[in-house]
Amino acid sequence: MKEPQQKKSSWALRGGLLAGVALLITVGVLIFSGEKQDAPAQAIAPLAPAPTEKKPEVPVARSAPPPNTPSAKPAEAPSTRSPEAIAWLERLGAENPTQAISWALTEGDPQRRAELVQAALRGWASVDGEAAAHWARNQSYAEQGLAMSAVFNGANKSPDKAIQLAQRLVKEDPAHSADYGSYLVFSLGTVGEFSRAAAYAAESPADQQTQLLTSAYNRWAQHEPEPAAKAALRLTDPAMQRAAFQAAIGGWAQADPEQLTKAALTFPEGEDRKLALTTGLRSWIEKNPAAAEDWISHNKYMPEMDAALED
Repeated sequence: MKEPQQKKSSWALRGGLLAGVALLITVGVLIFSGEKQDAPAQAIAPLAPAPTEKKPEVPVARSAPPPNTPSAKPAEAPSTRSPEAIAWLERLGAENPTQAISWALTEGDPQRRAELVQAALRGWASVDGEAAAHWARNQSYAEQGLAMSAVFNGANKSPDKAIQLAQRLVKEDPAHSADYGSYLVFSLGTVGEFSRAAAYAAESPADQQTQLLTSAYNRWAQHEPEPAAKAALRLTDPAMQRAAFQAAIGGWAQADPEQLTKAALTFPEGEDRKLALTTGLRSWIEKNPAAAEDWISHNKYMPEMDAALED
């Protein structure tokens, strides 16, 4: 009777051990499961991709040479300091302005570089004044007034085109219309187009007329004194006529005061004759006092002489 009880106790012990093992497994699974559920909260978030470093954009200077400028200078290029460099650059500017400007900018001395840039602009403007003017207005290698003057002194190879260029620029940039007029008038005088310069000045805005008429007629009279004086007297507007005639007399006195003094005696009596005689005689005395005094000694009884010699 005792053996069945021992077997029963043995099975109960085994069942308890198995239950304990099962309990331990269950607890382990629960613990493991809990740790897995917490893992995402403890995990390190994935790194965002590093931002790509953006290099600052280099602004394209409006004063930069034309696009596609070659870095190498032409094989036949002279030294930038040589006497023939200016004439050579003017020719190259007409043929290849990009290369001409590029080569001019290789010069290290600022003053010489500005001279070379002006030479390149003259050549460029002789074939394309509008493009040369656009570049000259937006560069910093030469003083802008000198650069624009160079443009007009290249465009004046065709006076009609130079006048058209000035008219376009005045419309585009009216704030500097007086400057463009001055560049044009001077450049036309450079190629002997004095009457066209005077005509442009006479048609300019009222607030610019005196300045432009003075420039046009003064330079005209330095080269062609009598035609300049006569053209001034033909102007019908009194204020314009006075400004133009005074400028012509001033230019004539600079060029040949002796001729002006003697020509003044042929003018009709009046203010114009007095102005011409006074201006001519005083300039003559300053330039050649001995010759002037000898002439005065033979004409000292002329009515205008005292007024002409007054300080």
